[in-house]
Amino acid sequence: MSDKELIEKISQKKDEGAFTIFYNKYYRLLYKWAFRKTSDLELANEITQYFWITFWEEPGIIKTDANDSANKFLLHHFTYRMLDFLKSPYVKTLSDAGRISFEELENELSYTHVSGEYEIKEFESVVTDFFNDMPDKMGEIFMMRYWDGYTIRETAEILKINERTVKYKSKHAVDAIKKMMDKKNV
Repeated sequence: MSDKELIEKISQKKDEGAFTIFYNKYYRLLYKWAFRKTSDLELANEITQYFWITFWEEPGIIKTDANDSANKFLLHHFTYRMLDFLKSPYVKTLSDAGRISFEELENELSYTHVSGEYEIKEFESVVTDFFNDMPDKMGEIFMMRYWDGYTIRETAEILKINERTVKYKSKHAVDAIKKMMDKKNV
């Protein structure tokens, strides 16, 4: 079963079997990645578990490539969730003795995706162009949902609009970005 199919089953039905397969496929990769960046077994475990909880709550945030593989996007997303976790008040209360500083880690992580940097910059350029032309709150909704990681409900509450409006505008923003990316061959 492809990653795309697993994610769809998890998204639509909260399929625990599909989640277990996906988890078993990627847990070790993500855990090792967190450990390499933090040099702390306990912290790496907490970061990884935090990620899997957020993935279970909103699996649709993980996208797949043309081969239906989530590997590349998963690692990018995990890296950003790891940074979010490390910025959280919870981590700030932990002892910092012997740990790499957040600033050092953030600087190191900024260089770990050098091979994909050009693609990311090109994508960001397309998205920025698109946001300049977006009507209503579509750009703001898109940023909150996909950049900031808010749920549909949270976005609706913050913007004081209906959840259906958030879903509708999110979908249209994503569709429009895909069309723009196709036009620019990104």
